[in-house]
Amino acid sequence: MAMLSVACVLAAVCAPAHARGIQTRANQCYGDLGCFTSDNVMPLPDAPDHIRTTFRLYNRGSSNSYDLEAVGFKSHLSAWLSHFDVHKKTKIITHGFVDNGAKPWVVQMKSELLKKASTDIYLSQNEYHEERR
Repeated sequence: MAMLSVACVLAAVCAPAHARGIQTRANQCYGDLGCFTSDNVMPLPDAPDHIRTTFRLYNRGSSNSYDLEAVGFKSHLSAWLSHFDVHKKTKIITHGFVDNGAKPWVVQMKSELLKKASTDIYLSQNEYHEERR
């Protein structure tokens, strides 16, 4: 009986993994952001206009933040980069898949880094993930 239980558990765990393993290789390109290949390991990313990623730039001593949207970013890049200082250290904070850039730990990390040194800090924000909650 124990052997049958083990066999059932293994079948339940391995069947979905095997089903994922028989996917065909898929490619998806998103203009200036580049192309992605699934390689049968992970699903392809959602379209950038669905995820709506933005990058927010913070500078020490400035109460302003500056946003750059990933979609159509080239048209806004020069204005955004005018706030970036190449002589400062740069820190990039990115949250996990289920978090967002407004989480307390992200905001606190940004604030503490700005207190310690004069740096440029970038936070990523995916509004898609907030909508799914």
